[in-house]
Amino acid sequence: MSTSRIPLFYRVLFKYIDPPMPLFGLVAYTSYPSFILSGFVSSPILPPAPETTLLLYAMAGFYGALMSLQILLLHFAHPNDVRTWKILQGATVFVDVGMVAGFLKALDGQGRWWDLTRWRGDEMNQIVGNAVLGLIRLAFVLGVGLKKSEVKKE
Repeated sequence: MSTSRIPLFYRVLFKYIDPPMPLFGLVAYTSYPSFILSGFVSSPILPPAPETTLLLYAMAGFYGALMSLQILLLHFAHPNDVRTWKILQGATVFVDVGMVAGFLKALDGQGRWWDLTRWRGDEMNQIVGNAVLGLIRLAFVLGVGLKKSEVKKE
């Protein structure tokens, strides 16, 4: 009789919804650079310069590693270990913060940071999506929604 100590909301989000997202990044960063770059800036330089291609492939590798960790740790290695889940989600918060900061920096460089009416839909989706996921991850790491006994066992 195995019961999960991870609340259903977090379990569904972190085990089933979150892992495919890095797969999208892995494929898109390597196979569709113009799509990715146009999501970052309104007028990307295409074809990408060699240093941009290097960064795209490095990000794809990072996304592959992140997806592997999400699947292997949460599905196979430690599916009910709150500490493992907190470590993984705490580390992944840095990804969310980095993505939000990167988008805001790009918008600032284009003079569009403070004018939400000039934000494109994909920019808004990326920023809001990463910010919301980051806040949910942070809430989990802080023990929001976890039973007090589970938080103390750590």
